[in-house]
Amino acid sequence: MRAALRHLIVPALFATLMVAACADDSLNEAPPSEVNVTPDVSSVVPDVQAQADATVALDAGPGVPDDPDVGTAPPEEPPPGWPVYLTITNIEPFEGDVLGDDQVQLTGTGFVDEMIVLFGGLVAPDVFILTPELAVVRTPAHPMGTVDVRVFTPDPLLGEPYVLEEFILESGFVYTSDLIVSDIEPSAGPLQGGTLATVTGVGFSADAKFYVNGHEAIEQSVIDSNTLMGLVPAGSYGPADVAVTSGGLSATASDAYFYHRPPSLTGASPLAGPATGGTLVTLQGAGLSLDTDVAFGDEWAEPVDAAADGSWMEVLSPPGPPGTVVAVSASNPFGAFVLDEGWGWQDEDDDPYLLSCTHFAPKSGSVEGGTTLSVSCGGLHYGATVSIGGAEAETLSADVLSETITVVVPPGEAGDAMIEVESPFTTVTLETPYVYEAPSPVSVASVSPDVGPKAGGTTVTVTGAGFEPGMTVRIGALPALNVSVIDSETAELISPAGSPGSADVTVEFGEHSGTLTNGFTYTSEQLALSLISPPTAAQCGGTYLVVTGDGFDDETEIWIGGELTEVIERVSAAEMHVRSPKLPSGPYDAEARRGDEIVTLPGALSTFDPRQGYSGTWGGPIDQTINVTVRGKLKWGAVAGAFVLVRDAQGKTLSGYTDEKGQVTLSEPWLKGPVDVTASADKFTSYSVMHFDATNLTIYIKPQGPPGSGTPIQYPPDAILSGQVLGLGKYTVPVPGMCFPSMYWDDCAVCEPTQGCANPEYACVDMVEQGHRCLSPCETHDECSPGFVCAGVDDGVYCMPDPGELIARCGVSAKSPFYTDIVSPVEGGWVNVGESYTFPSTRLAELAVVCFGGWRDTTGTFTPVVMGVRRNIVAISGAEMTGLDVQLNHPLKRTFRLQLMDPPTWPEPLRPVSLTTSLDLGADGAIPFTRPVIPQPDGTLHLPRQLASLEGNLGDAAYFFYTTLRVDDPSYYPASYNLIQEVRSVVEDRLPKRTAEGWELELANVDADLYAVWGTSVDDVVAVGRSGRIMRFLGTGWIEQPSGTDNDLHALDGLALNDMWAAGDAGTLLHFDGLAWQPMAAPEDDYRGMAIAPDGGLWLAGDVRLRHRSPQGAWTIEGPPWLQDVHNLELGSDGTLVAVGAGGLLAIRAASGTWELLETPTEKTLRDAALDG
Repeated sequence: MRAALRHLIVPALFATLMVAACADDSLNEAPPSEVNVTPDVSSVVPDVQAQADATVALDAGPGVPDDPDVGTAPPEEPPPGWPVYLTITNIEPFEGDVLGDDQVQLTGTGFVDEMIVLFGGLVAPDVFILTPELAVVRTPAHPMGTVDVRVFTPDPLLGEPYVLEEFILESGFVYTSDLIVSDIEPSAGPLQGGTLATVTGVGFSADAKFYVNGHEAIEQSVIDSNTLMGLVPAGSYGPADVAVTSGGLSATASDAYFYHRPPSLTGASPLAGPATGGTLVTLQGAGLSLDTDVAFGDEWAEPVDAAADGSWMEVLSPPGPPGTVVAVSASNPFGAFVLDEGWGWQDEDDDPYLLSCTHFAPKSGSVEGGTTLSVSCGGLHYGATVSIGGAEAETLSADVLSETITVVVPPGEAGDAMIEVESPFTTVTLETPYVYEAPSPVSVASVSPDVGPKAGGTTVTVTGAGFEPGMTVRIGALPALNVSVIDSETAELISPAGSPGSADVTVEFGEHSGTLTNGFTYTSEQLALSLISPPTAAQCGGTYLVVTGDGFDDETEIWIGGELTEVIERVSAAEMHVRSPKLPSGPYDAEARRGDEIVTLPGALSTFDPRQGYSGTWGGPIDQTINVTVRGKLKWGAVAGAFVLVRDAQGKTLSGYTDEKGQVTLSEPWLKGPVDVTASADKFTSYSVMHFDATNLTIYIKPQGPPGSGTPIQYPPDAILSGQVLGLGKYTVPVPGMCFPSMYWDDCAVCEPTQGCANPEYACVDMVEQGHRCLSPCETHDECSPGFVCAGVDDGVYCMPDPGELIARCGVSAKSPFYTDIVSPVEGGWVNVGESYTFPSTRLAELAVVCFGGWRDTTGTFTPVVMGVRRNIVAISGAEMTGLDVQLNHPLKRTFRLQLMDPPTWPEPLRPVSLTTSLDLGADGAIPFTRPVIPQPDGTLHLPRQLASLEGNLGDAAYFFYTTLRVDDPSYYPASYNLIQEVRSVVEDRLPKRTAEGWELELANVDADLYAVWGTSVDDVVAVGRSGRIMRFLGTGWIEQPSGTDNDLHALDGLALNDMWAAGDAGTLLHFDGLAWQPMAAPEDDYRGMAIAPDGGLWLAGDVRLRHRSPQGAWTIEGPPWLQDVHNLELGSDGTLVAVGAGGLLAIRAASGTWELLETPTEKTLRDAALDG
């Protein structure tokens, strides 16, 4: 069937269709978005405690006049009419408390009611303009130090963040404190604690105490007003704050202490890479940081990134000898670790299809099984199974590209177990065994009593197993006293001093140990409230707070500023985790309430306004909390109900909605920078700030309606859609990048096929969307000009423009088939290989998530080559819908040939035809498929990068074609419109036919693609093709024969018209006996080529291997392992078999059964062969 597009001339005065044309134009515009990519602001936004002024101003946006000279005062005696500049001449007093809430007087000029005042980047909560020269301001809370004071007035027409006038008084104000924490020595210690530490500072009173990571130090004492000493409590890996409380005050030194441990390694991902190095490798283990030295064999690896908890780090593999496996070592100042056979350098000369396995990780695990094990194996194309100690392991994945198979270890007996990997063709046994580890003979079951005072001295009975005289027992940071072993299951001891709260109880004897987590609790059982960490929080509430004290029970409540806090977790009698309540900027007391008991901690928490008067970031690196302010441009002010999405480097997300001040705090212990943040609201553009590491962010988004003041109407919250993009790389064959001819190069020059290229060494190559271009033949990349690579196209191997990066672009389906692009709400919807997508959807109805995989070149041009669709998604308002994975399994390898039937004419020239193409999914919306239209000399239109067929989850979809012809003048009228819907397939309806004069295309009216043809004469021909189609030509026309299958048929051969065979996908094999086509049993495979021997034996080429079926019906696998990806076969009368296929494959099997690989001058796929005789 030919897609016939018939047109109707529409007069310009026909009002109804003029409106329709306007609607069409509007539908072609996707919802706008804004993206701002910032540098890693961890390098440009210092910690506010280290530097007073920690603000970074982002560009206010296009169309804003240059800022006036900051800090420039007018002449002392300005002439009449001279404008009054905004200035600050004095601040009185010029210092105040770190808790803020002090009133200061600003003197200057040009003060107005709209003026905004910032202290070190923090907005002053109250500004009272008394006269144009005098203002009274209430200071915000701020860490100690000297800060700049900035004043500015927003543009009266555009509003924030556009600045009309500003002035900065450098070092204008000093934040002071009566309590200062300066240092802790030593600044690092082991996880188990017990290190004697000295804390120095100012203002330590007789009741002063210090805390490490919120836990009270053990057996501490006040040496003098500047010195404290004590034992560091146990902690977890990483940096920890050191806080001091004294006389009702508190002060904190952020990340002043580091809990360390020696590094350890359990594995690497991937386990192998190219010998040239440069592979990004993730090492798993513990105690890993950017300061860890890593070596692959004797070669040092470059560190890239590391987890905050030390559980992984990323490095770039160094180069090494091909085909070798080496140890991976990690070391830091506290120890070293060697993972034997941890990395392998691949040998590119190895047969990629031959199974070969070298090493694995981790090297050991529990006898109970359940450990995730990765084995480095090449040749996984046909699948493989792994057995450990004779028991088959559950396969999680088999990645051909990374040469890794990942399994779950089954249970086993203690000791060594051999690993076997089996493919359909061979079995490989690894030399090194996996070790099943027996449980430790030492264990701790109970502790009685399990509560005691922090001073220690409690007599405790410990029960368990494996107890021996000479064993040691630790409770928390310190060893127990007077340990007496009663028997192998019982011991008595005296508890040591400890930090209030829960403590682990560990028994150690030799190399064995056992631990009862949180087995003992230090508490006085008297209600106390000691510390809230962090001591500051944004005013909108929601900050994750650690509350330290004593006597907490299941009913204890924490109140701050008279507001009850939300309890996240009751950790122990000395620790609770809560969220800060919503409180206006200022200092607040905290209370712990247990029944009728109430204890108070004065000034425990100070809240602040995280907003800046302009878009940008400020504050130290993100440490579990980020505060986001969303405001509207054009004088909208705060945007309430805006959706804010935060995504960290590992892909974990947090989200929330802004309050009436346009602010939201997102806070969890695992949150670290750098992060990406996107803010969106209905009737506003979305805005993203990418890859930054600062605690506070202010975003301005643009309203899509007219300017105004106040908050726009609130609409239902967006749905949040997320999932993986699977299969990026499977079908994404590189395509040429964009051609840009140079006056110095012959590369990419436009050419005509009949005339060739000016340089005779170049070929005129069809580059589809880009037309015919001159390209130079090549064999290696080195032969190509800069920006070009040696790669294959349909006509051969040439130097073509670099295709760029492999990437996917995801979004939701369009509401209407008139759209020309999917809706990609976040940064264009780009998703890299191995990554996931996450974006909000304003559509709260049934929809589909659509991802296109392809190549994006250096110019930003994206060429899709494969598509995936996740259908039947009902987007629910406010819901976070995860696991919506999209499989890229629909290759875009077809070019549609369309023709306008009887198009209208006009005396004046017409503009080129406009063609909108979509795939209508019904209730799921539409997938736009509009591509650049390529006019052809024969009057047809070529539309590249289309689906080969509608199948799988697109089986019920239909094509939508909408064309527009307009007169080429400013009015665009008269105009002609044409709409064709419900097109279920687009097929080539002409067949090539060779006559005495040569080849020609003959109209056949066959509405299916045909792949193979065979016959006995020109008047009796059979053809097979898509969806099981079998057609027979009897001299006058084609008729269809029933096949009984819907699978594609690719191969056809016969001995006579009553003895024909056809084969295709999914193991389909059919035999025609002169009456009907009958299904025959065959191994599962996708067959593409066939040859029949005179005795009735069949040769079939499949995706997996070459197979032979004997005349009696027995199947065998034929050919050496290198015989892969065969596309067709030809059998000679002497028994010689020829196989051709991908990469220029040409192999010959002699009648004796021996195979020979012949060299060909091409790497293109060979699809057929013929023998002379």
